[in-house]
Amino acid sequence: MNRVGRREPWWSGLRRLVLASSALVALPMLAAAQDATWTGPGTSMLDAANWSTGAVPTGTATFAGALPVVPTIVALTPLRLGEIRFAAGAGAYVVTLGTLGPPTSDGTLRLNGAGITDLSGQASFDLAAGLIVAEGQASLGSVRIASGTNTGLRREIDLQDNARGGTAGLVNVTLSLRGNASAERLTLFGELVARDNATLGDATINIIALNGTTRPSVVAGNASLGAARITIEDGPNNMLRVAQNATGGTAAVTVRGAGQFDLSLMTAPSFTIGSLAGDGRVLIGTHPRFGLIIDGPGGTFGGTFEGGTGTTAEQVIFQTGTYRLTGTSPFSGAYVVGNNGTLIVNGDISAGAQLLAGSGTTLRGTGTLPAAVVGGTLAPGDGGIGTLSVAGRLLYGTQAVTEIEVNPATSAADRINVSAVAVLAGGLQVTSLGAALPTNGQTFTILQASAVQNTYIAVADNLTFFDFTPVYTATQVDLVATQLPFAIPTVTNNVRNVTSQATALDTYTAAVATTPPSVAPPANAGVPQRNSDFDTVLTELLRIPTAAQATNALHSMTGEVYASFTTVGLEQLDRFRYAAFDAAGSCEGRGGEMRGRYCAWADAYYVSASLDGEGDLAGFDYTLGGIQGGVEMRVQPDAVVGFTVGYGEQRMRNFDFASRRLTGDALFAGVYGSYGVGPWQAVGLVGYTRFDVDGERDIAVGSIARQARSNFGADGVNAAVALRYRADLGGFRLEPEVLLAFTQYWQEGFTETGAGSLNLRVNGTDANSFVTGIGVRASTEFTVEGRMVRPFAVLRYEHDWLAGEKEDHRVNASFAAVPEAGSWTVFGQNRGRENLIGRLGVVGEFTSNVALFATAGGQLNSNGTEWGVGGGLRVTF
Repeated sequence: MNRVGRREPWWSGLRRLVLASSALVALPMLAAAQDATWTGPGTSMLDAANWSTGAVPTGTATFAGALPVVPTIVALTPLRLGEIRFAAGAGAYVVTLGTLGPPTSDGTLRLNGAGITDLSGQASFDLAAGLIVAEGQASLGSVRIASGTNTGLRREIDLQDNARGGTAGLVNVTLSLRGNASAERLTLFGELVARDNATLGDATINIIALNGTTRPSVVAGNASLGAARITIEDGPNNMLRVAQNATGGTAAVTVRGAGQFDLSLMTAPSFTIGSLAGDGRVLIGTHPRFGLIIDGPGGTFGGTFEGGTGTTAEQVIFQTGTYRLTGTSPFSGAYVVGNNGTLIVNGDISAGAQLLAGSGTTLRGTGTLPAAVVGGTLAPGDGGIGTLSVAGRLLYGTQAVTEIEVNPATSAADRINVSAVAVLAGGLQVTSLGAALPTNGQTFTILQASAVQNTYIAVADNLTFFDFTPVYTATQVDLVATQLPFAIPTVTNNVRNVTSQATALDTYTAAVATTPPSVAPPANAGVPQRNSDFDTVLTELLRIPTAAQATNALHSMTGEVYASFTTVGLEQLDRFRYAAFDAAGSCEGRGGEMRGRYCAWADAYYVSASLDGEGDLAGFDYTLGGIQGGVEMRVQPDAVVGFTVGYGEQRMRNFDFASRRLTGDALFAGVYGSYGVGPWQAVGLVGYTRFDVDGERDIAVGSIARQARSNFGADGVNAAVALRYRADLGGFRLEPEVLLAFTQYWQEGFTETGAGSLNLRVNGTDANSFVTGIGVRASTEFTVEGRMVRPFAVLRYEHDWLAGEKEDHRVNASFAAVPEAGSWTVFGQNRGRENLIGRLGVVGEFTSNVALFATAGGQLNSNGTEWGVGGGLRVTF
């Protein structure tokens, strides 16, 4: 046969031509491929007496059973089979095909059918010597082929044409692939030769030179490493040489110890693999233009890159993924970090001509770089503070970012040491590590060079209330820390409640600036008192990394919810007014449906409302529910006087900015009356309400989470008059109305509990509402089975002359245990000036003196909406 790497004699071609001609002449006389089972007891596969059919098989040769089989099978001349099968129960065979020599004398087992099938259950069979060729569509299947010990005697598995390796296991042999052969998923421990268009597929390849040989394994021509996992084992003779136009695919290559991955004979301009690992040698060689591209998830390589001409003609390119270099490489070409790639250099690659890291890249580590051009992120250190050295010039691009970590507890900082000039540009991102905070004026050295040119364009850090300012000298860049006030625009965003809260913290900080934390002066000494718990909270606030988080923390500290609840109190007072005005005179006979001197009524309601945040004030949701009743008496034919009482519950939730929950109970009592002259009717009401409110205010400052609890009372009064006109239009009645209503809500002062130094002392406050309104009620009547039914609709517009003044909804607050912080005003949202109210309802006569009613409606406010339902009864007697 034609051996890999050998020049065959001139007469061999002539000999094959003669043999081929003879075969064509004899072809019509050939029988179909013949199968046979090995019976022994001899050892020669060419001895017909050793086969069950009495003839050497040309199809499937089956080996089965332990006896009378001799375990060594020998063939000294080529043998062609369609398949060799080791059936169940077969013993451990040693196949000796003869010592490989000239094509006329080598021992060859040639398979062009199914290949090798091993069902024997043995770990492998032993190929002592010779050549197994799989050609055509043949496959090695799942066979395990070993050569016993690793000796210099050559054993070869040759895949040709479209043959496949299957899942075979090959140990101490040479695997040769030619044509379009594929190693598929086989495993090899030995030597490798791949040429033509062959591929290693998804194989696992361990390159080990057979004893007595120094020849390298070779992948050449247009062969591909595919997606193979290739390990070049430790040893000076263990080499994988990739040459010519071979491709790497997504192969994962590991080079160990003295093992070598040789690319010096490549003629293609680039070679790509999926990953590189180990601590061996990668030989780039010298080329007019060549790049080794590593494009995959990344990994660690502790070996060396070798070769190069001292220019950027040869390149090692780290594409996507994260790669860590820990070795010292003499490679004198260029290193390139591709877009979105990360290179961590903890070794020494300073022999390189240059390192190029473009936009979107990250460069980190504690090693030494060659002269570098950085367009992405440069971050000294690897998992902590460290120093990264540059042996040459460091040049930044305008989009570059330098990431520096500092440790205020030790004054340590990341550093970049540059042996030549450092030309600065781009941004600087500073990260403060640990629990300790910087002190004013604390200095960190972050860069040293023979000369420093230009400055960083922008500086950012991870502490909202600190600035790190670069200070430039001729050869050095330092960072100087400065603590900022709490009331800075990036945090307060011109939000009044946040601004006043932050200003209070600054007031405290200034007041105790000269009081050491360890000193606790007597309370009457006239010296500002430090509060250790409050200091802890402020320290945690100073650690917050972003302005948005700091804003949220300050929001959670404010008492805005208490100012906002005055709006809910006013709304509850309005509900009591609505119920009393709806009842006033309705039992006296406005529609003629009931007659009697006395009337009792009851009205239940439920309202769900949402108030939108406006400007810098928080929005929230609330519900109102309750029941109200009354008794009225007709004192004159056109005059009614009544008394009403009610109970209501208020729930405030879904507060913007921070979690708050307030729940209140309200008891109402009032007197009302109506007086009519012809179609005109006047209605009036005076009432008083007592509130009792419980609150919970969640506070979150960094890792500190607390809940402040409150309980307070409030009082409210209602006074309202309305003038109505009744107009009957056929079967309809229209009742236009004008309204004047004044409501006042007084909220008592209180002190929170449960939140330590963050408990608020909230002073008493009040909120007023003065409403003018105009509306109309439309109704009609009909009977159902002799009972009166009156559907009606109400539409009313109200204008609150005081609602536009945010100052009317405010409280004055202070930290109960921290008087040094002073006090501040907190504002709350109101419903707005304009309100449009609409309701639909129906009254139905149940008996001659009992009627039931139900309503549903909504209210559109300038700053929100309300939706509600109600129902009740009227009884005359």
